[in-house]
Amino acid sequence: MNKTIGEAIDYLIQQNGQYRKDIAEVLKISGSTLTDIIRNEKELSFLMGMRLLEHFELSVDEFLSLLSKEEIDRKALSSIKFFEKKKRKEERLEETNVL
Repeated sequence: MNKTIGEAIDYLIQQNGQYRKDIAEVLKISGSTLTDIIRNEKELSFLMGMRLLEHFELSVDEFLSLLSKEEIDRKALSSIKFFEKKKRKEERLEETNVL
């Protein structure tokens, strides 16, 4: 399959007829945090990932098979956000220097 981590989690929830609130409890996070993970706005921690795999009785390889190569190869969201913020700051500085 070619999913992001968030899409893969949502797929597993739907395929197993479960509710997000129950998975949030399994992961020991709030429902809003799970929503952010599903929307790819927050990262799934290693510990949350292990809880998820245990809950759905999946191996790491089985979970990875749900993900796209791009998702596996991408930078961490924190790095992506850092560089986006840095770029915006540089653009604002350039704008200021032009004026």
